[in-house]
Amino acid sequence: MPGRRARVEAEVRKLLGVAVFFALASCLVVFSDKLLVWGSQIKTATFATAIVAGLIIAKVLLLVDMLPFVDAFPDRPLMYNIAWKAPIYVTAVLAFRYLERLIHHLFAGEGIAAASTLALQPFTQPTFWATGIWIVVLFLVFLAARELSRILGKDRMRLIFFGR
Repeated sequence: MPGRRARVEAEVRKLLGVAVFFALASCLVVFSDKLLVWGSQIKTATFATAIVAGLIIAKVLLLVDMLPFVDAFPDRPLMYNIAWKAPIYVTAVLAFRYLERLIHHLFAGEGIAAASTLALQPFTQPTFWATGIWIVVLFLVFLAARELSRILGKDRMRLIFFGR
């Protein structure tokens, strides 16, 4: 029982930092979406939805991190890992967004072909790609910070950013 509790606490600690980053980042994306469509009748996501999306993105990333090929360049310069992991993370999030919409349309009674077409439809919208650009940039920032933390150590990173 103590081993299980320690594992759960370690998992929650890992998820917490990533979740806070992506919850705040998702709120920033929603805020920029709201500014882009200000004055029009276009509806955007709410901040509550953004926070939930950030939590889901964090969990998807932690699941992707468990794949054996994700940490392919541990002894190379940081740029190798960042350039390798960013497309993997972006693909995982895009796949999750597609599957989420596909399942929603399947439960709504659509056939598999119609559900797939409807799930892919938002991927053609300019707002989707504007959000996608934001996500890629946020992943690059996240990965750079994470790789620096891996190399320098969490204590040194905390000291660099926040002092004593």
